[in-house]
Amino acid sequence: MRKIIYTALSGIPSDNSGGPNKVINQIINKIDLSKYRAYYLSKNSFYEINNLVFPFSSLKQIKNDLTTSLFSKSVLYQKICTSSAYLKYFFSQSIDKISPRLNSEEWDIIHSHDVRCLFGINQKKSKIILSIHSKGSIVNDMSQLYGFRNSLLKIYNDFKYNEIKSLEISDVVTFPSKAALELFFCDIKNDSFMTKVEVVYNGIDIEKINHIKIDENFLTKWKWLENYENRILTVGSHIKVKNIDKILMVLNELNKMKAGKYFLVSVGSGPLTKDLKKLTDDLKVSDYVLFIDFLQNDEILKLMKYCNIYISLSERVIFDLVILEALACGMNVFASDDGGNREIVDNSNGYLIAENSLKNIAELIFNSKLDYSTKARDSVKKYDIFNVINKYIELYDKN
Repeated sequence: MRKIIYTALSGIPSDNSGGPNKVINQIINKIDLSKYRAYYLSKNSFYEINNLVFPFSSLKQIKNDLTTSLFSKSVLYQKICTSSAYLKYFFSQSIDKISPRLNSEEWDIIHSHDVRCLFGINQKKSKIILSIHSKGSIVNDMSQLYGFRNSLLKIYNDFKYNEIKSLEISDVVTFPSKAALELFFCDIKNDSFMTKVEVVYNGIDIEKINHIKIDENFLTKWKWLENYENRILTVGSHIKVKNIDKILMVLNELNKMKAGKYFLVSVGSGPLTKDLKKLTDDLKVSDYVLFIDFLQNDEILKLMKYCNIYISLSERVIFDLVILEALACGMNVFASDDGGNREIVDNSNGYLIAENSLKNIAELIFNSKLDYSTKARDSVKKYDIFNVINKYIELYDKN
């Protein structure tokens, strides 16, 4: 039985996580553990994956959720966690905790879902599969969160160097879309690793999504949404590339066209949350917007089945799992004509927005028949999580 270790920089695998930990959670819940002895490693955790993991993970997830909520609500906490001094400490501590496990134990396969997990490897002894989930290079991805500051230049320069070294020791480098691949190599300006590259699309658990039902507990909280003919949902961090401000402006235009008929639920938080709430006041749409810091994934899926419009105006899109989930729930998806969205939405199962004018975007939504549901559900069948698992297993078994 081969030993495989899955790595992320921090956190734990969970459906309620985003990015790497959500993908890892999907893999470890579906992989055949009779063939692999599987482990998980991050700054926060190291354990063998088995039936005993999940209660332990739930406790960790509660802590993560509380931390996320605190970050979104406390300006002081945000400043501390994004300060140069804290970031230097955090990344140094994370790499120092992860590296000894990877270096000291014998692993048949290291499947890393964050390039930074490989920065401390002293000697290559295992097959290494690196799955890139960042929006471009790791430095460009980090700069979206922390900005370019003189105090972070050393970290960024070190990470640029170590990212290339990690690519060199990896046997396979996977990307969740063609767009993600192109964005990454455009950033690093080095195509010498292209022979190692595989595109493995992110997937969703369609069986689970189909079994999610709107229940009485959900209706107790959300039945008031029925007062609005058009219920819009968007899910994503409150950072610049997500363009939540533009979504608010589109909502404003929609309510000018049909007053009081459109309501927006925005699930997410981040450094721009305070500014976005101020914008709703300035636009006088605060009565038609609900900001929610965090919801469990099951609750988001129910909300997707209760709302009828999903909108995303993000830039630098790699491959958005939440778009897949929205399509699987039969939502009418309006997504920016950018990156990985083009590999999911094709104007028969949803609408790709190429317009720059927010008023024109509002008119597109206003004039839509909102009849994409059946084609939306059918279009995501090829992204079922089992197809993703099978592709990774092929890579594990490949000599």
